[in-house]
Amino acid sequence: MMRIPVYASTGAFVTRKNNRNYRLIGPVGEKMLADGFEFLMFDSWNDETKEIRKYLNSTGLTFPVLHMDKSVGEILSEKGTGGEEESTRLFERDLETALAIGAKTLVLHLWNGRHSDAHFEESLPIARKFNDLSKSAGVTLAIENVIPKTELSVDRLIAMSAFDETLHFTYDTKMAHLKNENPLLENEKYLPLLTDKKIVHFHMNDSDPNLYYDGRLQVLHIGEGTVDFEKIFKLIHESNFSGTVTVESTSVERDGTPQIEKMNKSLVAIRSALNRL
Repeated sequence: MMRIPVYASTGAFVTRKNNRNYRLIGPVGEKMLADGFEFLMFDSWNDETKEIRKYLNSTGLTFPVLHMDKSVGEILSEKGTGGEEESTRLFERDLETALAIGAKTLVLHLWNGRHSDAHFEESLPIARKFNDLSKSAGVTLAIENVIPKTELSVDRLIAMSAFDETLHFTYDTKMAHLKNENPLLENEKYLPLLTDKKIVHFHMNDSDPNLYYDGRLQVLHIGEGTVDFEKIFKLIHESNFSGTVTVESTSVERDGTPQIEKMNKSLVAIRSALNRL
């Protein structure tokens, strides 16, 4: 089994609590025991894209993954094909940023927000277009298992794969846990998502569906919630997963100070579990 790299999400420590100060990425990132970083693009940075690219490249850090602006999916969720032009503009902007910072994987929310997957069927041809744009640029698009309103997210992944077998996915353990989907990965219907290499990227986050703060479900560190990671690690080993992993677990104090030690503890624990012989 190839060594699985474990990244840290910049969104774990660049948050509303510190005014989304992206200039924290350099000084905080150099102290983190990550194999690289997943850069999360916020919608509030729309007018700072060029400055952000320049800054990220000046840090000396690596950014193998870019998580696209969630507005791409929110627009499609609200407007369907009526939002294709606007969502494509944002997608192409973030794709350009990915190329500028050396990212090879793009995480996309194909649906998001209060409308969720209301226009799922309409979005499928747009997903194919986004996938073709990504492949042409030499990067891999990985659509995330965002929680749908009525369906299971794994069923949405299966439907996307049936529509276009070249699509790939990001699997978030926290998202899946909210509808108790993690155990379903062992089911013969869903196991091919792993064994056929459809899932190429994981977000390893813990969760407790009963734990909220300021009205938001908490993105917890491994061991703080109720996700059964031992089963997930076992399944990853048995399926010979050869992709990548990011830890997104919230890592800031109430005053916005990044919790470097806490993130490092999770990075080391997950890397050890994934790469044990």
